[in-house]
Amino acid sequence: MKMVKIGLMNLTKFEEQLFRRLKTQPETHAHHCARNSLIHLEKAYLLQKVDNEMAAFRLITAEEEIAAAIFRSCQDCKYKGADRLRPGNHVQKNALYPFVQAVRFSMVYLDHAQIKVSLDVSFQEGIRLRVHSHNIHPKIDFSPHPPLNFSVSGTTQDDDINDALNRIATGSGCQSIREYLKKSANLRNRVLYASPKGVPAALNLESALPKFRQTVFSLLVLYLMISEHKVVQQFVQENLIRFLKVVDIVKRDKTIQGLTNE
Repeated sequence: MKMVKIGLMNLTKFEEQLFRRLKTQPETHAHHCARNSLIHLEKAYLLQKVDNEMAAFRLITAEEEIAAAIFRSCQDCKYKGADRLRPGNHVQKNALYPFVQAVRFSMVYLDHAQIKVSLDVSFQEGIRLRVHSHNIHPKIDFSPHPPLNFSVSGTTQDDDINDALNRIATGSGCQSIREYLKKSANLRNRVLYASPKGVPAALNLESALPKFRQTVFSLLVLYLMISEHKVVQQFVQENLIRFLKVVDIVKRDKTIQGLTNE
């Protein structure tokens, strides 16, 4: 597979296509956040053998910047509730990727249909999404345009997403999504600052680099699917409302809400 080298990051063909799509976009605030996310990711690779803590800090910031890009893009497109998104809030930004994962998990086994989602990023007019499942009747097979302009119905959808979020939290050693978000949002402090127990322990960059890289490029796909179409797409709108409910879970926790750079 052809690789494109940016710093010490060898981009796959898929990553390269995303990078090139991003470069052609108008230079909005959201766009700058997305570009800066890749800059931070690249610098993490450059720093990995020189300064572990700064490499880790770059990784954390890379994820937060692409989340901020998505927030700002939703605001630019005038999604209902987007005014409640806070691009400077560490908790909201750290909540986005686990929420996106939870939505994906809830869709894959929607009504036991084992839904498959595939992407094609080669089209000039925008990323194309295909949603299909052939083990139910009638079968599901559609490619919406814009790519996220479809709806997922079902009375258990909210419960499925909440269950998926709790599985993500417990899988990370946390008892609740609230604890998970607090721990994630406070990672930068645990990486940089001493605690009563001693100086910070080095982050395992061997596992952290690919993990954050996957997170950044996954969210970059979402950013592009939103920003390339200046309309309100139904699937985004539905899940923005759900995301705000997740944010409300921690809204009243003052120990968490203090973790902002606003």
